[in-house]
Order: sequence, then structure tokens, then C-alpha cells
Amino acid sequence: MRLLWISGRTIGKDLAGTTEKSLTRELIDHGCELTFVSPGRLPHDGVTNIQVSTINFPGLITLSGARQIRKSLGDIDLSKFDIALIDWRYVLPLQKFIRSLRIPWCVIDRGPPATSGIIGGKIRRELLRNLQKKFWERAWKISEDCASMGFVVSKNHETIVRGFAPKLPIRAIPAGSYPAKKEVKKEDPSVILRLAYVGRIDRKRGVYSILQLSEELKERGVDHLISIAGDGNLKNKLEKSSSGSGNFLFLGKLEEEGVEELLAGQHVGIMPMPDIPVWRISSPLKLAEYLSYGMAIVGPQHPGNAIDDDGEYSMLTSEGPWFEDAAEKLSSRISRDWGSVTKSAIRSSERLSWENIGESFMKELEKII
Repeated sequence: MRLLWISGRTIGKDLAGTTEKSLTRELIDHGCELTFVSPGRLPHDGVTNIQVSTINFPGLITLSGARQIRKSLGDIDLSKFDIALIDWRYVLPLQKFIRSLRIPWCVIDRGPPATSGIIGGKIRRELLRNLQKKFWERAWKISEDCASMGFVVSKNHETIVRGFAPKLPIRAIPAGSYPAKKEVKKEDPSVILRLAYVGRIDRKRGVYSILQLSEELKERGVDHLISIAGDGNLKNKLEKSSSGSGNFLFLGKLEEEGVEELLAGQHVGIMPMPDIPVWRISSPLKLAEYLSYGMAIVGPQHPGNAIDDDGEYSMLTSEGPWFEDAAEKLSSRISRDWGSVTKSAIRSSERLSWENIGESFMKELEKII
């Protein structure tokens, strides 16, 4: 299969590029010939990268990228490809180009639009958010009219986009993980319980509730250390609020190997994202990664924070403040066999392996060509 993939991800700079890199690896392993058009580059042998430039300013990033894509693909014989995969961001500005394609194409949506906080003023941010939403809705309506299939991240995500494209075949391709690269070795959690949060540190992710989790654990006499790795606009405030407690270790932004080293020794992965639409439809990479390292999961109970099973690893909270319930569950669990929790998480992680996800993705594409 010869695939043309037009992506809005700036691979190497965009934190969300893991999906593209992992799916590409699996596609190539299954014999796919891939041409990747993006502001970034995929670091895989066997990929033909066509890198385009963009104007890094909200409202112009996608439009400038689309203009460069049209130029870059102008002299290429597109009929040599079997199928095209197009990021929803480029569907509207490239619709004339898309409608002229002689090959089938699919839209891929790894998440609805989210407004950056760098644009000053609440009214201005709300205006930009509304424009982005209309842009997104129109992209899906165009896709229903002429795409062969759509790919989203979860069943809840699928339910939403079906409101704009009710007749288009849609498939959920969740975020996954590879098996742990480091040996999973955990201390006795009753001596010290090790918890970790790895990800963006900003308000919408509910990161301040991690402080409350620590307070609840202390009230129950649980010795613990919470490691926090990442960056974001609340990093300094969170670090200052927790300084001097002795229960927090701030690591800043870690490279991939540093994250692997950290997670190999952790008992619990923290998923503080609240039960709101943006997180309810998501498929967080860290959920799959925490499970692959045999970690229990704590946080609010909602579809974006869980997979559909009842493994011992899941200590999510369905009602009331999640940090109170999590502290209670953890304090009662650490004196018992923790090994079964670890085994449960690793077993469930197999459902989210990139190998399985990539194989399913390839099969869906092959049905079309």
C-alpha cells in the first residue's frame, strides 16, 4: 500500500506527535510505503518526508501550511498513491485539492480544536474558539461528502463527529503504548507509595488536585512521594505550592528515556483530568503508558481516563472528590499483595499495544483501496 499522509503535527516539537510516529512504525512494518507531508519530519527509515513551513501565529498556522502543501504537491503525480490520509485541519483549506484527487482519502481527527492561551483577552479567546469549532464542523461535513472513512480517538469522539457526518464510516483508533522498555521493579508500597504524573501542567488538566491527593494520603498515614514531570503554564505555581512538603519531586520536562526510568519504579499513575467534554472524548497516551509499566490508575472516572475492563489496577472515582476516594483505596490496598495490581495493569495494556492498533488501522485502510 502506498499512502500519502498530510498531517498538521510538527513532529519533534509537538508533544502529541507520538501517535504519528508509532502508527508510522507499524505501517512500515506491514509493508506500507509512506509519504508524510507535515511541518515536521518522521524519524523513520522508509518514510519520504515532505516538510512544509507555517506561520506560527494562531489563525495562520493551518492556512499557511495548506498553502505550502499545495505548492509542495503541485508537481507530484498523486495517482501513484493508493490512498491519502488528511488531518481534519487541512480539509477545509485544501478542499479544492481534495475534491480533485483520483484516489480515495480518509480524514483523521486526533482531537477537536483547542484554543491556545497566548491570545490575550477572554472575548478574543472565545471568538477564536468559536471560529475553530466552525472550521472543525465544516471539515467533517466536507469529509462526509467525499471521504471514504474517518478516524477518531474514541467511541465518545465518534459520537460527537457523527453529528456532522452521520453517514460517513468512522473508526476509533485509540492512543497506545509499546511494552515497557525498562525492567518493572517496584518497592514495597507500604514502605513508601510512589505516584507519578507525567504530562502538561496546566489548569484544564486538574493538576492542582494532585496537591489534595497528597494531603489525603498524609491524613491516612501513607508515606508517599509524588513525582511530577512535564511543563506548562502552571508549573511554577504548582511547584511553589508544594515546596517544602517532602512529598513532591519536580522533574521538569523529561526525554523519553527519562520517563521510562521514572515509570519503571512507580506504583500509581495519576490521571487528574476532570470529567468535561474535552477529556471525556480523549484517549490519553499516558493511560496506555502507565498500564504498560504495571501502574494502578487514580483520578476521576470517565471514558477518557479508562478502558473498558474491570482490572484491579483501576482505582478511578465515580462520585465525589476523586482524591479522597483514591487515598482511601490506596491506603487500604498497600498492605496487601500489590503484585496482582501490577499484573492486572500489564495484562490490560496489551489491549492498547501499538502493534495491535497499527494492524487494525492497516486493515481498515486496505478495505478502501
